[in-house]
Amino acid sequence: MKSELHFDAVVIGAGTAGLVAAKGVGSTHLAPGTIDVLGYAPERVDDPARALGDLIAARPDHPYALLGVDAVAEALRWFGERVAQGPLPGYRYTGGLERNHLLPTAVGALRPSTLVPETMAGGDAPSLGRVCVVGSRVLRDFHAALCAANLAKVGIEARAIEIEIEVERADQNALGLARRFDDPAWRAAFAAQLVAVLGADERVALPAVLGSKDPDGVRTDLEKRLGRPVFEIPTLPPSVPGMRMFEMPSERTVV
Repeated sequence: MKSELHFDAVVIGAGTAGLVAAKGVGSTHLAPGTIDVLGYAPERVDDPARALGDLIAARPDHPYALLGVDAVAEALRWFGERVAQGPLPGYRYTGGLERNHLLPTAVGALRPSTLVPETMAGGDAPSLGRVCVVGSRVLRDFHAALCAANLAKVGIEARAIEIEIEVERADQNALGLARRFDDPAWRAAFAAQLVAVLGADERVALPAVLGSKDPDGVRTDLEKRLGRPVFEIPTLPPSVPGMRMFEMPSERTVV
């Protein structure tokens, strides 16, 4: 006897819209996890508050004009509080409308973002010195050499190295590696391997895999073991920072 399956809805297509609709998690799992207010207008924006004011004056029909600068600033503050009250100990966002951070992308381009995880903030281009971009062959969607080469083109002294990592095939992605970094023993072994090949005064840039449960603790531990700043670079999906964002409480108390 042939059984029949009944569904309330069928999603046809596996593009961005289809994946988001089928999985029911929104776009967080695909996004870098940064909050971008106004990055270009049309040139790159360094001061979002000023650029927002200019945009509102020139475009009174724009959605930002309907909200106003103060409402945007309040929304950023509210989001930062939700993250701080979330389930990840010590995990925070930093920034505001006073200036944009300029963070490397997975391909080494510099992208302006207003509110960013503290695990990424160390990659802010104006404060970067020498950078070692660390990759691994098991993470096929992050190419450290490409990232470092493009950073060098914009005047950042960067080089790339690959670290041998042994993980099961199912863990050969950003989320799988983030779960490995949650393990103190595995993390210690990784740090011991990495510290031996680092140059003096190099910051360490890693794909965004610094833990799924305690990213702040993972970053702090690695910085202590390596003796230098460590920061994350957003990668292609699955986005670990986006998954962290998805877990944040969204309720707002109205007084």
